[in-house]
Amino acid sequence: QGRLSITITLATAIGLLVFVTAGSVLGVGIWLAQKNTFSLLSTNADQAVDAAVRQIEQHLRPAEHQAQFIATRIEQGEVDPTDKESFGQLLTGALAAAPQIEAVMLIGRDLHAQTAGRDRENNLIALNDFDYSGDPTVRASMGAIGPGGNWGAPIWRDEFKKTYLNLAYPVMRAGKPFGAVVAVVSVEQLSSFVSTVATGHAGTRFILYGRDHVLAHPLLTGGYPDGSNEAPLPALSGFGDPVLAAIWQQEGHYELEQIELPEGTAGHVVQTDAAEYVYIYRNVSGFGPLPLMVGAYFQASDVGEEVKRMIMALIVGVVALLLSLIAAVFVGRRIARPIVRFSAATGRIRDLDISQVEELPGSIFRELNEQSNSFNAMLRALRWFELYVPRKIVESLIKRGSAEESLSDARQITVLFTDIVGFSSASEGMKAAEVAAFVNAHFSIVVECIEAEGGTVDKFIGDAVMAFW
Repeated sequence: QGRLSITITLATAIGLLVFVTAGSVLGVGIWLAQKNTFSLLSTNADQAVDAAVRQIEQHLRPAEHQAQFIATRIEQGEVDPTDKESFGQLLTGALAAAPQIEAVMLIGRDLHAQTAGRDRENNLIALNDFDYSGDPTVRASMGAIGPGGNWGAPIWRDEFKKTYLNLAYPVMRAGKPFGAVVAVVSVEQLSSFVSTVATGHAGTRFILYGRDHVLAHPLLTGGYPDGSNEAPLPALSGFGDPVLAAIWQQEGHYELEQIELPEGTAGHVVQTDAAEYVYIYRNVSGFGPLPLMVGAYFQASDVGEEVKRMIMALIVGVVALLLSLIAAVFVGRRIARPIVRFSAATGRIRDLDISQVEELPGSIFRELNEQSNSFNAMLRALRWFELYVPRKIVESLIKRGSAEESLSDARQITVLFTDIVGFSSASEGMKAAEVAAFVNAHFSIVVECIEAEGGTVDKFIGDAVMAFW
């Protein structure tokens, strides 16, 4: 009474061991999986934007390099702009070296320009002269050129029905302003480039001019036919891509909390009627009066797939842990079962109920199997012992306990001897098995009568019984 059950103890101990071990591994694994999942999402998102930024810079920087190269050669007198042939070759070479440039030109102080323009339909480069003296846009752009060159605001050229980004680099001769070398990149080509970069990547890439106008987008690869001098770029509101148009929507807007973005990269989520979208973007300065916002958006479900896989891993891990606990309880019960059987069997032996004791089965565990074999050998010995030692004597000895209490002493007793009349003559004609069966049946009757009267069988002598009170 008050003792612990070995079955419960073993099952609980093994179960706790499995739970602590497997649970710790599972917990750490899920924690690391969560960190790695969101870290991977953050890294992938940032790398996508970072790759787009690098590609945009690689797309626009050549315009700066070519403009600076031409301006430097003019300033150093290595080329004479009045030499139409040699200067035309220089402009043509600049376009050939940078396929993304739409046109390159030298605009003098009188706003006359020598131009090399790309004819993409016929894959040709044409040399032309233009007079921009009556163009207020060009005049304003020339007046805003900085000493180290700068990108101007997007401008619409009605004669080409296109919007352009232009880089103007000042040219000095003899310490005096001579003009400017201008390299032009069309928005159409920039959009085609963004679409090419986006190929093979999840989401849609875009470039905003400031926050409210679309500079480059896959929908603009065919140009912007609705452009004008007043609106060279499409406004974000009402743009043909409703998802991009909703980027600054306040309703359903919330910040990214689980994805940690690197410094310089920002992002948020917008819930629209159609779905939930994640926007990742980064400001890039130096390509115009307003910064360019290079970014991408994709459905939150794309992120959700990664999270779902992580949750599935968690569910599988929990199921595996529960199965491990069940297996631990099962193993604990299997280990404890032979011990419980052994305990019950020894209890019956203690009560001298040997006839009701069954031999213990073997076990897959070596120690428990040896215990069963030893117990079964003892049980067989006790059964033989039971045949020759009266049960009353054994019970009396067990009740006395110690050997000192079993020392002989003087008692007044009554002794009974029984015998079967004519047994010797009768047994001569019987087989050995018949004799044994006859004698055992006789002894059973006599012993039952003796014990019913409180007597003790002392021994069996052939066909005789000796008992005492």
